[in-house]
Amino acid sequence: MAEAVVTFALQTLQNLLLQEAKFLSGLTSHVKGLEKQLKEMQCLLEDADRRRHESKTISNWIAEIRDLAYRSEDVIETYVIQVSSNKGCLRKLLRILLCNFKLRGIGSEITDIKLEIGRVYNSMHQLYGVGSIIQGERINSVADDENQRLKRQTYPFERDDCFVGMEDDLKRLVSLVLDKQYRVISIWGMGGIGKTMIARKIYNHDEIGSCFESFAWVCITQQCHIRSVMEEVLKQLLPHKREGIMNLSFTELVGQLCEVQRDKRCLVVLDDIWKVEHWDCLKDVFDGHVGLRSKVLLTTRKQSVADVGVSFKLRLLNVGDGWELLKRKAFPRNHVPG
Repeated sequence: MAEAVVTFALQTLQNLLLQEAKFLSGLTSHVKGLEKQLKEMQCLLEDADRRRHESKTISNWIAEIRDLAYRSEDVIETYVIQVSSNKGCLRKLLRILLCNFKLRGIGSEITDIKLEIGRVYNSMHQLYGVGSIIQGERINSVADDENQRLKRQTYPFERDDCFVGMEDDLKRLVSLVLDKQYRVISIWGMGGIGKTMIARKIYNHDEIGSCFESFAWVCITQQCHIRSVMEEVLKQLLPHKREGIMNLSFTELVGQLCEVQRDKRCLVVLDDIWKVEHWDCLKDVFDGHVGLRSKVLLTTRKQSVADVGVSFKLRLLNVGDGWELLKRKAFPRNHVPG
């Protein structure tokens, strides 16, 4: 990482400043000025390394800064080695003369380095507007994160899914959801096994539709924002109040969620939960108050998460169902070659 070069040069400078009485008489202001500029460069390089800039201009700047950092390190270390090696009474006069000469030389070299750093720094912040480049990359990074989140987003709407070999599982799960003694039902299994698909079938099942009054479906994923989940559930359970939900305090939000679950039989699907900690933050709202009439259906890859409720593990398809599923996926219109 380019930033590590600047860090090492800074450490050299800081060590010198601790010994300035011994080595740096007449050079302290030069070295401190160089240290300040290198710290500014270090901050920029840390940001550049963290965000993996693809800009060719920024890559060139980083190369220049790296070279200047090496120059800074070399000139200071060379000076220290030469001055510290001049020991002994007989060489005292020569050492003083050499030191005065070297002070002028090192000061001149540091001045040149500072001018070069200043040129690169001004180019970055003024001529090319590096701040806007970095900010633009931040915006792009946020957009990429949002795109990834949307790619994982799931919805309750019926789709033309290839539902094969899971009919018995569907019947069993519907009966669990309708059973009054269970509040939380968990569907778990490996990724891609069909958890979301069967949860969608349950959500849209005729028996479920006739038993519950209000419904909510929220996709959690690894980035679980607790308040956002609660807000989305409440918006779906009380669609006529959705405009004012974002203005509720957290206490008011929890209160209204509990109230609607006491007033109505609600089915809440929390799809793709990854951590027990996420459920721990949500359980008081959905499973921690007296008189709640709701049911919660979870889907997860993790057995530890599934164990917060009645756990149902999806089984793998048998060979016959597997071939049937492959056929439907490969030939969606049943146009199987003869």
